[in-house]
Amino acid sequence: MHKMRIKHMILLVCCLPVIAFSATTQNWQAVIAKDPVSKQNTCLLISSTKHTEDGQTSTPVKLSYNGEIFIATTDSNIDLSYADVGLQVDDHSRHTIDRLFKNTNAIFETDAELIRDEFKRGLNAKLILGFWPTWPATRSYAIEFDLRGFTKAYNEFLQCEMSGDIP
Repeated sequence: MHKMRIKHMILLVCCLPVIAFSATTQNWQAVIAKDPVSKQNTCLLISSTKHTEDGQTSTPVKLSYNGEIFIATTDSNIDLSYADVGLQVDDHSRHTIDRLFKNTNAIFETDAELIRDEFKRGLNAKLILGFWPTWPATRSYAIEFDLRGFTKAYNEFLQCEMSGDIP
């Protein structure tokens, strides 16, 4: 019985890194897809899709990077009147949303390079959005993004930009 437990523990321990590695690759990926703003097929770096409440229902949210700007895309109308909206990496300062595109895309343009660098070194990003119409206006919502796997996917994104193909 004791030998059997040891065998199972060894099997369990040897498999953990593989499980952890496969989970990190699902957080971010380099793809060729339609850019949410330009509507052109291009190389993009895209997060896994999260879901959040918008005051009325659940809405999908994802982050993408096209080499110039970060875009937070959702199916709900974003309301910038909430004081705490923005994007924060770990304990760094929050980045403000520069503008909206078609009311459902928050654009981070001014700090895009800084955000990219923080994503490469960070562990967690928190996107805070408010939505309209939420009547009466109640609160903003925080959506967490795991940054593990970002750097690997970013390197694949760079290769895609150079070759026009996903490695």
